Amino acid sequence: LGATFIDGRIVAAGGEEPTRVLAQVEAFDVTTGTWSELPALRTPRHGLALGAVGNTIYAIDGATEPTHAESTAVNEALQIPPRQIQPGPAWRRLRDAPIPRQQSASTVADGTVWVLGGLDNNGSTGKVEGYDPAIDTWKAGPDLPAPLNHPMAVEYNGELVVLGGWEPEGPNLTAHPSDRVLALRDGQWVELPPMPQPRAAGAAVTIGNKIYVFGGQADNQLAATTDVFDGTTWTTVADLPTPREHLAATTDGTYAYALGGRNLSADKNTATVERYDPTTDTWTRLPDMPTPRGGLGATFIDGRIVAAGGEEPTRVLAQVEAFDVATGMWTELTPMGTARHGLVVATVGNTIYAIDGAQRPTHAQSTALAEALDFW
Repeated sequence: LGATFIDGRIVAAGGEEPTRVLAQVEAFDVTTGTWSELPALRTPRHGLALGAVGNTIYAIDGATEPTHAESTAVNEALQIPPRQIQPGPAWRRLRDAPIPRQQSASTVADGTVWVLGGLDNNGSTGKVEGYDPAIDTWKAGPDLPAPLNHPMAVEYNGELVVLGGWEPEGPNLTAHPSDRVLALRDGQWVELPPMPQPRAAGAAVTIGNKIYVFGGQADNQLAATTDVFDGTTWTTVADLPTPREHLAATTDGTYAYALGGRNLSADKNTATVERYDPTTDTWTRLPDMPTPRGGLGATFIDGRIVAAGGEEPTRVLAQVEAFDVATGMWTELTPMGTARHGLVVATVGNTIYAIDGAQRPTHAQSTALAEALDFW
């Protein structure tokens, strides 16, 4: 046989048995310790030369019959896609957040995971806190102008931007759905043009120089529209095909992905995944998540969308599932150490972070727990 090394994998190709010549190509991942099959040689051969240049493997010469018969001058090449980083075996505990909370807004800016607003164990909060993974430390940002729960957040043009949510009134946590858009500028929160409609428990992502907002609800009515902010004005584009709230969203920088959510009740969860293409202004249905759920978190890492946590009527979920955008396949990852819903899920570098959330259904038992799953 021939063998070569490429991108963390040992590749073995071809070979000879007493009565036949082999075309099989197999790869051993040094990190995970597992073998996988690659596309077979077009021409079975033994005694061949095998080598790698860049991300391509070359199979040259060899014999097409057992023993020393039928030498060949055939030359083939196989391009190998870059190896995905793989998750570690377990989540690790981090320093707890300063306060327990759930149903917060979150975004990543300058390597810091920011958590904004939400529900602590006493009601709505306006606290803003950032986790710096490099030093496992929390820092405080300026409080929001008022307590807010179930808002959305993005990093936009170098600023933290918070959108929508519910503004409480006394014990009523969902008294006023908000259309406000707030940007943290020079250490103070300033008002940007409001969204076309109020919405809470929705989702938002930044792609290029625009903010895309979809999903959520207001006054117990699902929001179907997709609203886009270009820094100056809001416009409305193609509707989300499956309106839902308590959904999760993420982006790969090209598309927006809407995952899961529910139809105004935890017993009406969905596994639906839809992708928005800003270039064509179209939504496309992708394969459903294995587990229907609302109140989940989602993030993007190395070609995969990762969905974590969530809520059902009588239990909270620890499941973590990953969707490979290239293959269109879902796989299970290691569950979180602590089941949660209404949590923050974010990526910094090669690590996914799961922060805060609720350990029981509804708005009970907010937690300050933080965990991380490293990929390598």
